[in-house]
Amino acid sequence: MGFPISFSVYVLGGGTLAVLLLLLFASSRLLNSGKGDGKKKKRRLKTAVVVGASRGLGADLSRSLLALGVEKLVTVARTGDVDVCCDVTTKEGQETVIKKAQEETGGLVDVFVVCAARTCRKPARELTFNEIGETLTTNLVAPFQLAVRVFQTFPEAHVFFVDGAGSRGNATPRSSPYGASKAALPQLVKSLSSEGHRAHCISPGMFTSSLLLDGHEAKHRRVFNILCETPKTVGEWVARNVKEEVERDSRGTYRKFLTPLSVLWRFVKSAVVSPKNRLVDEQTGKVVYC
Repeated sequence: MGFPISFSVYVLGGGTLAVLLLLLFASSRLLNSGKGDGKKKKRRLKTAVVVGASRGLGADLSRSLLALGVEKLVTVARTGDVDVCCDVTTKEGQETVIKKAQEETGGLVDVFVVCAARTCRKPARELTFNEIGETLTTNLVAPFQLAVRVFQTFPEAHVFFVDGAGSRGNATPRSSPYGASKAALPQLVKSLSSEGHRAHCISPGMFTSSLLLDGHEAKHRRVFNILCETPKTVGEWVARNVKEEVERDSRGTYRKFLTPLSVLWRFVKSAVVSPKNRLVDEQTGKVVYC
């Protein structure tokens, strides 16, 4: 049984009107967007500061940023072959970093990336007062303090916090201070960006580093070979994403190297192509790539 002609015309007319209104709204948004984009020049990534740049991800990220055209890079670490050797968990160390960044960039810093991190692999009941405090300070408190100083001194700068295990609120047995500190970072980014700051979280996934491998359990080596990448691979990915977000002049973003879909694909692929000893020797636990 069909609808009366008058009802069909009414429905079609209403639907057509709705579609037209939707198209007009979309066109208006596109036109406004186009005007805005025309006035606003694409921001270039020219200057950067990398904290925790002496080795691992920080070192490879620094090299990758230079390869992408960064004109002035300031590298920071407690020790090593970097531009600034200082302890960024102290007020004096943070002041040193800010001062050096001002001097080297003429007061115009595009991005700070905080890679410094530490962990302590022990059951919670065996942790000392200082071990808990030092881990939380290095991974959360100092990065937060430094970010505030950055926003005070360089209002247009972007700050990227590097997440880690526990950032989704998942359990991190034998690494509870580390997990707790990383779980706070996404919330911190949301709070800072809601205040108008260019704060971001970036997830490098799993990569071969002393932080990951020191004190690990043998049963995890297979997973390392499935999910891990080299610091160089991840450093290049982080650099590209940092550059894109600075050019977009965005805030509050959270880019992830490993997603649920990519993790699933890696496990499916491992059933076809064995990843055994791809990066880590599953017998000795030593890194085997060059």
